[in-house]
Amino acid sequence: MLDIIKNIGWLFSEKVLRVGIVLVVEVWIARYLGPEQFGTLNLVVAFFMLFLVFGTLGLESIVVRDIVLGKSAASTLGTALALRLCGAALAIALTFAGILYMRPGDPVVLGLAFLIAPSVVFKSFESIDLWFQSQVLSRYTVVATSAALLAGAAVKISLIFLKAPLAAFGAAVTLETLLIAAGLLMAYKASGQSVMKWRFELGRAKELLSESWPLILSGVAVSVYMKIDQIMLAEMTGVSEVGIYSAAARLSEGCYFIPMIIVTSVFPAVVKSKTAGDELYNRLMQRLYDIMVWTALVVTVPVMLLSPQIISLFYGEAYRQASAILSIHILASVFVFLGVARNKWLVNEGLTRFSLLTSVAGAVLNVVMNLLLIPLYGGVGAAIATVVSYAVAVHTACFIHPRTRAVGHMMTKAIFVPVRAAVTRRLF
Repeated sequence: MLDIIKNIGWLFSEKVLRVGIVLVVEVWIARYLGPEQFGTLNLVVAFFMLFLVFGTLGLESIVVRDIVLGKSAASTLGTALALRLCGAALAIALTFAGILYMRPGDPVVLGLAFLIAPSVVFKSFESIDLWFQSQVLSRYTVVATSAALLAGAAVKISLIFLKAPLAAFGAAVTLETLLIAAGLLMAYKASGQSVMKWRFELGRAKELLSESWPLILSGVAVSVYMKIDQIMLAEMTGVSEVGIYSAAARLSEGCYFIPMIIVTSVFPAVVKSKTAGDELYNRLMQRLYDIMVWTALVVTVPVMLLSPQIISLFYGEAYRQASAILSIHILASVFVFLGVARNKWLVNEGLTRFSLLTSVAGAVLNVVMNLLLIPLYGGVGAAIATVVSYAVAVHTACFIHPRTRAVGHMMTKAIFVPVRAAVTRRLF
């Protein structure tokens, strides 16, 4: 338990630093570029994020679980890295195909895509972090990634002072991922390990892909209902609306690191608890869902109440329309927090295909709602679509399958307890 608490502390420190740096720099860049150019930059990033899952292949939880359970780290990590590099090439190809189809004759978007494309390759080396997660030794990655982020932030701030063009900020995205990859390599070496011992095994690759393919397709669906809104906004309303929406979404999504920290640190212990019996296992999962909801509400309620002041403080008058978007988009946090915990449970139970079905349902719902709501309400409509699709994919869909209904009830209980407490305080 002490190791878990220490690990959470290290991860929390790194993520707070990361979010703080990213938020400050992104706000500065948004003010410098203005809604239109900021929207163009985020549009290109959204295209890459749409297909980035092919660069990660949904292997994170599977690799960590297998190493915890005693499988060879050298073959598991080496095979995962090789698969991710191949996936990165596919992700880049699909991204360019999407851009050429949806934004033909747009040299600015295409030029930014060429500058950002190498970042997908460099992100494959984040496979190194999976070993640190399995060993609950995140302090090494905290130091490495924090140093890389500080260096990347310094570069971006320098670009603002130098009045650099939009293209320079695209190149900075790639530089930052390169620095993070280099930092992880050094941290791995400093911990006494060597990447040179990693090896690719075809049999291991088949094992990993046979289990991860539903997660890959699920990740595509998740990417759709996380990023398709920005692409659809660009097509239906223009890149300026993307810039305004992105400003609100960046603030809302800034808290998404919190459930990742908690679940990443607790997951190895949850995996082991299953061997002690279902009672302990289910009790730990319920406690995890409770923590997710309460933590999400601590973030969500103040942001909803203070969204105009928050947007004014961070982005200024040019982005004032983002306040309404932020007050709605932040509601998705409750279901994002629950979803992070639920997805780990699905991996542990071997129900990755269910994750695929729910994610596809959420993606389809998100696209349909965007088509209906964006023409009427712009970015506000896209925010509503995001919240509803998350709620359906993470919570409501659990009641469809007999094996996941218990989890649906757990999440309902976790949501209902704080709501009941709030009502009780109001009545009495």
